[in-house]
Amino acid sequence: MLTTVSKFPITNRKRTQSAVAAVEAWTSLHGFQLAGNKSNVLHITRRYRTPELRDIQTDTGPISSVQHARILGVTIDRRFNFLQHMYNTRLSTEGMNRLLNLIGGHLISGSRSTLIQVHRATIQAKMFHGVGITSRASEAVKRKIEPTFTAGIRRASGAFRSSPVKAVLVEAGQLPFGHAETERLVNTACRIQAKSNNISGELLAFKRARDQLEKLTNEKLPEVERTTRTGGRSWSATTPKVDWEISAHVRAGDPASKVSAVFGNHIENYKNFWKIYTDGSVNGEIVGCGVVDGINNRAHHLPSQCSIFSAEAYAIMDALKTIEVGGQPAVIFSDSASVLAAVEGGRSRHPWIQVIEAELERTSATLCRIPGHANIRGNEEADRLAGSAEELEIQQTAVPAEDIKRWAKTKLRLSPSRASGGLEVDKYNNNNNNYEHTITTDAPGKPGAPLTTRLLLVAQGSTSGFSGAPGHGRFPLMRL
Repeated sequence: MLTTVSKFPITNRKRTQSAVAAVEAWTSLHGFQLAGNKSNVLHITRRYRTPELRDIQTDTGPISSVQHARILGVTIDRRFNFLQHMYNTRLSTEGMNRLLNLIGGHLISGSRSTLIQVHRATIQAKMFHGVGITSRASEAVKRKIEPTFTAGIRRASGAFRSSPVKAVLVEAGQLPFGHAETERLVNTACRIQAKSNNISGELLAFKRARDQLEKLTNEKLPEVERTTRTGGRSWSATTPKVDWEISAHVRAGDPASKVSAVFGNHIENYKNFWKIYTDGSVNGEIVGCGVVDGINNRAHHLPSQCSIFSAEAYAIMDALKTIEVGGQPAVIFSDSASVLAAVEGGRSRHPWIQVIEAELERTSATLCRIPGHANIRGNEEADRLAGSAEELEIQQTAVPAEDIKRWAKTKLRLSPSRASGGLEVDKYNNNNNNYEHTITTDAPGKPGAPLTTRLLLVAQGSTSGFSGAPGHGRFPLMRL
């Protein structure tokens, strides 16, 4: 794919012709030819009036111009507004919606949770494919596929067409269309941003994700920590030294006296080592970690988006950076089995785990797994420091992408722009054969207004469906 850019159409046409000529010169040197009849030109411009340009010429003939082109599953049109892409997406997903009727019905396997999973794996995956690019479309264009999105949730829930959309979404535990699109955009943007080691600043997709998330949740998207690699650890790298000996002799629930005895015997193996203890802590929005090295015991107050896994990893990473090469050998005691297993496995994409692996190779230090909260003095002190991080200022550091994605998902589900509230199940209505569910929502202008969604139940024999009260047979859920 060749791309040329210019403010002036005629200049851009000349650049395209020069680029095609250069490609033809290269192909002739390698024994093949550029086929003009199998190539297309797409002229993208926001101008309403553009001059008629001559066709791009090749040795085999002119290259025809097209109004839109499909690139990596995304249809790009001349106006770059993705209107054609949304139209094609709506047509394809409407057919997928009909599959939910075939899967559901009277089948036991057609439960709502199963149908919702099918909806996410097929319809939502198709709708949000290429969201890093299509997110630049206007809200009016993106909303053209929203009816198909909600129709799938309605079919999976078995709700009537007259049921309010917000009630159906809340009862099904699904995000509204705009929130779901923002969640996918945040996931995509964070994944790309984490891999952009050679790009300074923020990518356009990440900026759009930040703006959309702030609009919906009033929360700011933090900076994403870059990873140093995308695959497994290099075959030539030294395998980290991780000591699991204590875990082999101590189990969860063992008395503190036994743990202390086992630890006391094992620590004799590190008599001449510099002993460092680390721990992490998460208490609501407060995330901290502590490092006890006997020289400069310290705590760090990490951003609230960080997970307990990241807090434990940051503490080990901070401890390793203070170890000098060629100095006293060091051992780091940690009670986080998940972090030590990730370091030993060598396939983690967590940026701080990758830094730990590099630091372990540089310092030749050893990681040792110890039980937590077992009256081991160094570990208890590190735990106390981690808990006291609330008194410190939040450290300005980038956050791993996986933590941001998990945090953004939670914020979107708790955002004030999404209908929320308790679910109250009313009694079965024998008059209209409906089972009514009332959901209280804090909709703008209507605080505490009830939203009612009706699920159609049809009485059957006791051959299949959902179990009811004794003597009342079974009532399978019919999905419309």
